[in-house]
Amino acid sequence: MKFSVIIPAFNAELYIEECIQSVLDNACHDIEIIIINDGSTDRTGDIINSFKDDFIHKIHTKNKGQSAARNTGINKATGDYILFLDSDDKLNKKTLHRLLEVISESKADVILFESDVFFDDELLTTKFNPIYERAQSLADKALTGVEFFKTAMNENNYIVSPCLYTFKKEFSQDIKFKEGIIHEDNIFTTMLLLHNNPSVYCIKEKLYQRRVRHGSVMTQKKGDNHLNGYYACVSELINNPPNNHLLAHPEYNKFLTHMLDCFKYTNLDIARQYKDEMRQMQIQHESEINEIKSHISALKQSSSWKITAPLRKIKDIIKK
Repeated sequence: MKFSVIIPAFNAELYIEECIQSVLDNACHDIEIIIINDGSTDRTGDIINSFKDDFIHKIHTKNKGQSAARNTGINKATGDYILFLDSDDKLNKKTLHRLLEVISESKADVILFESDVFFDDELLTTKFNPIYERAQSLADKALTGVEFFKTAMNENNYIVSPCLYTFKKEFSQDIKFKEGIIHEDNIFTTMLLLHNNPSVYCIKEKLYQRRVRHGSVMTQKKGDNHLNGYYACVSELINNPPNNHLLAHPEYNKFLTHMLDCFKYTNLDIARQYKDEMRQMQIQHESEINEIKSHISALKQSSSWKITAPLRKIKDIIKK
């Protein structure tokens, strides 16, 4: 069983060596580490090049963003399972060994795990307290991707970070990160779980160490980049759902509604610029729903109110 650990890196000279070393400390014999230097202007590239192991593949590209870097890593990967690691984060020393055990026992296509959080600055501990723990109801169970998604949404515990999943390489063939936006994880992880309905297994073990620092996405002030990201995610998941049947699922609508709320409250002044686009998306979504209704007998009056929930949220945004 071979793991492909994909590490996109941009101006990460303070963290990248520690990040790579955390993978090497796992002492896993069947592994490749794919590091994509995404046009860094500091010493990141030099630090990456200092690692001479044959199983470490170093790719230096122009700056295209994290999504493009991750896609490059996916295309390069030759392992059976893919694992993402951000350049300022770390793996635990037994992460890969434990994942190998779980894969061998469960035979699951996707394995889900949890994360510890550590802080660069003690002051951040009072401002940010991200939680990466999944609901107990999801632990140590073999589920389908759809079953997991529904349960996680109903428990208000759906975590989209792809760094907390490892999955079979074959499931990335039709799924890539949407480039040029942030919050792209919302699309990728949702498609991963729902597109081919893989078998999933969730463990309540913290195998990942997430760093919270000044300047990271978690600590940045919300602005138009965040707004663009939420808008792109909602548009993509409405116009190109993993499958059309999901539009009838209240959990899928709940997820879309959550992102619409994020879109709405990220910056109301900027949100007004998107009125026309949101109206057009509303019209298109209504047309899709009508088509689905005509082909699926189960989607009748009792479902219609749930199906149009995202549209009502869109209308709320437009009215503001």
